[in-house]
Amino acid sequence: MAQLLAATKLKPGSFYNAFSGKKALFIRSLEHYNAEIVGNRIATHLNAPEPLSAIEDCFMSGFESVPKSQIIGCLVTNTATEIGKLDAEINDVVWAGLQQIESAFKRRLIEAREDGLVPPELDPAATALHLLSCYQGMIVIGRLTQDKARLRSIARSALQVLQELTGAMAAKAY
Repeated sequence: MAQLLAATKLKPGSFYNAFSGKKALFIRSLEHYNAEIVGNRIATHLNAPEPLSAIEDCFMSGFESVPKSQIIGCLVTNTATEIGKLDAEINDVVWAGLQQIESAFKRRLIEAREDGLVPPELDPAATALHLLSCYQGMIVIGRLTQDKARLRSIARSALQVLQELTGAMAAKAY
């Protein structure tokens, strides 16, 4: 709190009038993070023209061009692992951020299916949830180890599912 008060140059009374407490400030910070950081990450990495390449770019961008010392995770992921279901309001905001990512994966998988890049029987919702789980796990492990080789392995393993589906499509073409 002392750092926040110093940075904002607010008096404690003004701060609490503006945010009604630490929890309200934290929730507002999470909502801002979802809108700005998660939203920008999706716009930057999941909107490439080719849907499967966009998903791969999203996975790799979290660590590939980041110095090892700066692989610190994500506020949504860190909050999910630290607070989890202990607070329903915070949990709702965390889920909102995760659902943004899941929805973007699902949207790209639907496009890939419509473009014939994956089999028509692919379940975009289940596959998007699988990708989200792998993506979040990769972020947790990245925060713990900063080991890019491990992170590449996780990303490649998650993406291998899509590559195998794509390969199966190519094999059917012959």
